[in-house]
Amino acid sequence: MLVHSSSLIREGRTIGVRGILFDISQRRESEQALRQSGAIQQSLFRAVPVGLAILQDRVMRSVNQRLCDIVGYEPRIFVNQKSEMLYESVEYYERAGRELYGELQKRGEAYLEARLRRRDGSLVDVSLYGALVEPEDPGAGLPSPSRISPSAKGGTGPSRQ
Repeated sequence: MLVHSSSLIREGRTIGVRGILFDISQRRESEQALRQSGAIQQSLFRAVPVGLAILQDRVMRSVNQRLCDIVGYEPRIFVNQKSEMLYESVEYYERAGRELYGELQKRGEAYLEARLRRRDGSLVDVSLYGALVEPEDPGAGLPSPSRISPSAKGGTGPSRQ
């Protein structure tokens, strides 16, 4: 319950109290559900054995430690950075984006083998899996999550399987 009240004063004397009561039970339940959902997301980010990233307009909003291990960066370096920093060239980034995002827009999910550049300059072949946060609103987050794991094939460029 949320209470707003004020005293009623007449001729310098309190003659009563005026108040409004608000039932905020539903708001509290919603806040709790949101906290729990965030905790579950963070737990999954820590527990999965693959790299995860949440991107919006190809900007990394959140990454897990496994992704950092694969490419050799610390999490704080990723946040609010374009994913372009991970590709071997601008051309490769653009081509991979056309393929991955083309599939995302058609089907709501996509797969792509790609080559990323690690912090030390070496290259790593990875499998990228992406899914839209909200399929009916592609601008809400593309893709989320992107699962990045070292590729078993060791491909040399963007390609769908």
